[in-house]
Amino acid sequence: TQEHLTDRIIEALDLGDAPPADTPAEEVLVSDKDGDPPNGTYSYKSVIGMLLYLSGHSRPDIAMAVSQVARFSHDPKRSHEKALERIGLYLKKTRKKGLILRPTKELDVDAYVDTDFAGCASTRRSTSGGCILIGSCTIKHWSKTQATISLSSGEAELHGIAMGCSQGLGIQSLMRDLGWDLKLRVFSDATAAIGIARRKGLGKIRHLDCTDLWIQDTIRSGRITLDKVLGANNPADILTKYVEKKALDM
Repeated sequence: TQEHLTDRIIEALDLGDAPPADTPAEEVLVSDKDGDPPNGTYSYKSVIGMLLYLSGHSRPDIAMAVSQVARFSHDPKRSHEKALERIGLYLKKTRKKGLILRPTKELDVDAYVDTDFAGCASTRRSTSGGCILIGSCTIKHWSKTQATISLSSGEAELHGIAMGCSQGLGIQSLMRDLGWDLKLRVFSDATAAIGIARRKGLGKIRHLDCTDLWIQDTIRSGRITLDKVLGANNPADILTKYVEKKALDM
């Protein structure tokens, strides 16, 4: 169970007597080739594996922090180890947190997306985050580093919208196979990216690729509805950046 796996992580990190933390992380990690070596007695990769399983299934609140520490599994330093232990301290306080699936009469596929532009201080790659809801139930979420370096926040957000569209279409297709023909709505808090996605053609942004043109074509076809959501109300926000405790309690 989720609580059993959480207890295994806390035990592996030897955090039994340590005070719990209110948030899963404090700052963005930077790759430190010359940093101090780790001094923990546990297997860094083993704990990362358990955290990836936990965050991918039922704990979206730690997905961003876990994706950060997972980057350094090949050569962890003490700073990465401390960040890993911070996640464990947060889990210690929030052992019973998780996703709740409730009965709902509103059967639409809603995808919320957000992006942290150039958030990785070592590579300046952006992070795409998103979650998909059917009614009020979250059935999928992600926090992933983008494959390419974006030249603007609008471009990064556009890539984030593309991922939300593709993931949402996949869920929509699955539901259709099960006999449910559901509408797909994608929500973003990026006004510039929404404007690019709704228009026709590249305009003055010459470096946009086929993926972005595909979004425009898919929206014009009516397969997807793209709408604006306020940043304060966007649930995908916790999947792209470190947030305060009050945001995690939403």
